[in-house]
Amino acid sequence: MIVKDDTTKLGQGILGACVLLVGIAIGFAAKPETWRHEPPQAIARVEPRSGDRLPDPTQPPMKRAETTPAEQDNDLPTLYVDLAPRAAARIQAVRDRAHARGQILQEPGDMVKATVRVGEQTVQARVRIKGDWLDHLRGDKWSLRIELKDGTLFGMSRLSIQSPATRGYLWEWLIMAAARRDGLLAPRSMFVNVVVNNNPTGIYYLEEHFTKELLESQGRREGPIVRYVEDTFWTEYFQHGQHRGKTKVPKTIEPSQQVIAAEVSAFGERRLAQSESLARQLGQALSQLRFIQDRMASQPQISADALHRAERAIRSEGRSIDSVLDTRSLADMHALVNLFRSSHAIMWNNRRFYHNPVTDRLEPIVFDTLAGTLMGSRDPIGMATWTTREFLKSPTYYNRLFERLSELAAPEYLETLFEELEPELSRYAKLLRDEGFHVPQTDTEAIKNQLYDQQVFLRELLRPMDGVNFDCRLMSDDPMEGRSTGTLEVEAWATTRVPVVLKGFRFGNDRFVSARQSIAKQNPAVSRIDDDRNAVVLPNDGRRVVFRFPIDERLAGLRDIRAIKQAVRSGSEKDISVKLSLQAEYRYIGNQEKRVEELSIRRFGTGWEDEGGRPDSPTLDDVLTRHAFLSHDPDRDALTVRTGAWDVDGDLIIPHGLGLHIGPGVTLRFDAGAAIIATNALLFEGTSGDPIVLGPKPGVSTWAGIVVIEAAARSVWRHVSIRDTDVVTRGGWVLTGGVTFYRSPVELYDCTISDARGEDALNIYDCDFLLERVTIDGAASDAFDGDFVTGIIRSCTFSRTVEDAVDVSGSDVQVIDSRFVDIGDKCVSAGENSTVRVRGGVVESASIAIASKDSSHVDIADMEVRYVENYVLAAYIKKPEYGPSSIIAANLTIWDAGRGLYLVQSPCKIELDG
Repeated sequence: MIVKDDTTKLGQGILGACVLLVGIAIGFAAKPETWRHEPPQAIARVEPRSGDRLPDPTQPPMKRAETTPAEQDNDLPTLYVDLAPRAAARIQAVRDRAHARGQILQEPGDMVKATVRVGEQTVQARVRIKGDWLDHLRGDKWSLRIELKDGTLFGMSRLSIQSPATRGYLWEWLIMAAARRDGLLAPRSMFVNVVVNNNPTGIYYLEEHFTKELLESQGRREGPIVRYVEDTFWTEYFQHGQHRGKTKVPKTIEPSQQVIAAEVSAFGERRLAQSESLARQLGQALSQLRFIQDRMASQPQISADALHRAERAIRSEGRSIDSVLDTRSLADMHALVNLFRSSHAIMWNNRRFYHNPVTDRLEPIVFDTLAGTLMGSRDPIGMATWTTREFLKSPTYYNRLFERLSELAAPEYLETLFEELEPELSRYAKLLRDEGFHVPQTDTEAIKNQLYDQQVFLRELLRPMDGVNFDCRLMSDDPMEGRSTGTLEVEAWATTRVPVVLKGFRFGNDRFVSARQSIAKQNPAVSRIDDDRNAVVLPNDGRRVVFRFPIDERLAGLRDIRAIKQAVRSGSEKDISVKLSLQAEYRYIGNQEKRVEELSIRRFGTGWEDEGGRPDSPTLDDVLTRHAFLSHDPDRDALTVRTGAWDVDGDLIIPHGLGLHIGPGVTLRFDAGAAIIATNALLFEGTSGDPIVLGPKPGVSTWAGIVVIEAAARSVWRHVSIRDTDVVTRGGWVLTGGVTFYRSPVELYDCTISDARGEDALNIYDCDFLLERVTIDGAASDAFDGDFVTGIIRSCTFSRTVEDAVDVSGSDVQVIDSRFVDIGDKCVSAGENSTVRVRGGVVESASIAIASKDSSHVDIADMEVRYVENYVLAAYIKKPEYGPSSIIAANLTIWDAGRGLYLVQSPCKIELDG
């Protein structure tokens, strides 16, 4: 790459300078331009160019071309990298050292200064060789990590470039695009031309590195990105010759190859440490990674001594991986890489995690998949590494994996994916072939056929012909008394690893009993699914689950009851075909097709004994015992609060899946730092004369507020007064809102939020909302903060804020007929590619009335501005990775604009009355 006429290649394990020179000479004779991952016959050979020669080893190895080459005529952007002679010499030395060792290992001083340019944009940077294996240094395309000192290129501050061959040509780009399309975090990627010191080196694959730009570009808040450091793994691996083809790792160093031996770290720790909240999140994220290590080390199969395992088992006792990992996203990633047949991405040393500051969970980042290599088993369980097998113990992870696999196996998934990506995919394929990469990995039809083939395999795998078995028998409740007809007992167990959703049982009189309703106590753990709370998911390891039904007139006809009673009293087992019809109804997870199996009541027998950061969700019994003012409404599957004023003992945590309903005449008073935490809808129905009041206890200045996380149902509040909130701060779980709705749709009517001490009085994230006649009075920072939301703010009042009244990012919001009084900063602030429409309303006093920034657009009409200290309208760029913003305003009535009507930063735009 650096030296256009470089033809060196070293055999792995060659040592010494003399041997190195011999290797160079041999490599020159062997035409290294033809060296690729693929079989030679699949690649167009390139003959040596005229004037090719070995570099003079006594001179700096890179010589700058005299003239700047013409731009490539292939519609790809061109990335120019310029290195001073000394820096180029260092890059060459790193390359030579790697060939001598047989592997790339980073050392201090390998990073050098460079100037990087795209179009008219020039940025100072630092550059080094990247990668682990020598495929990153083949031919003249050397892989580089580029860290920009100031600014961004393509919206990225850190990135890497490498030969398309190191990333499977089109495959890695395709799986990254699919991951982002599916809502998974993944680096942005593209193909570019690269010119190094005026030497064109052809098309490269460009990939984003782990920075806040990666997160923000995909709708996430800034937070730590963490990993297990693999340095120990590679150092021991290299020291003991595994790179030379040794297949057996010495027992003595086995622990060094496992995740339990790895250090944990974050990308950009120095920058994270400069912010108190980010530093706390960093500590939380690293402790969560260490918790996973503890879980791994506590397993007997791990090579750690017994005492060591016991210590780590104690530290992880009572917690599951669901308390630290976003197991649903993790399972979605597992499913996607299985479709692409790449287990490389789920190996521990390739795992990268983002700590989501709202959910306090680690979210996976899809990275380095080696897609297209057919690496690992086609089977999703068979491809699992031993770290992933620990994740499979979580029912949430396991069930979601198979649910998502069913979605990916549906024909329409790939059809839609290719329809959306086809223009780019075909264009990139042609450009790579034009450069000489005539390999199956650049053939779009071959790529599609491979994925279609895996879909067919999965569809067959996920629909077993006989995936569940049953054993049904009638048992006597009290044969001595003879007063009972007996109890029907059914055992059910899955016969494969595909999760079976048992919906329930239907009797001959068409009476249906749900599985949840009939399950016996002290059974093996069963899980449930969100779309059918009355069903249960059978254990995937073949353990049997018992269901019981007392036989009475509800379930059987009178004639059948008499026959059953006689059989029970006599103890007869001769008539094993008692006239009682019973069917089991079930389906496979991810598949809505209902299956029915007729059960045979084969025998009578004796009864079986009943078998016995962010806070975890309590049980229903626990929450009812702790809070005497609560009761459970089984019809609505929700908790209700009795009328009156109540002091709440600690947090009010609503059990997962349950809602909370509060009516008029309820006052709840909380301890300092306590909160309402829910994962389902909050229905608060006060009245104008008898509102619901939520605040701190007497003598307590603040409480932590309300958090609703990922509720599927919509929360609706009417006539609710929230006062004196701060924010939730529990270890690394740090929120910004006194009232927070995270991915939980909400409607607020005639509500008041007053004297909020946190960063946001009301924070709504990634959902739709409606605020109507809501008053937010007194906010230590912003009154309303909306991130990635869609909604309407109508007839609301915002007053006494230190910062903004309405602050949105990545959102589409309407502000209608609202009033702004004593606003410390902006009345409406639109940022990060937001669209805001303001209609009517009045600004009585503020610093700035309306601001549009960072690729946002605001449309205003019919607004009255009585007084602003600075400007009525402001359009500017705050974050360099975004583009210009705009405002269109019409029919404004302006009384007093302190410093002027508008402030516009070029190239932003404000249009007034046309």
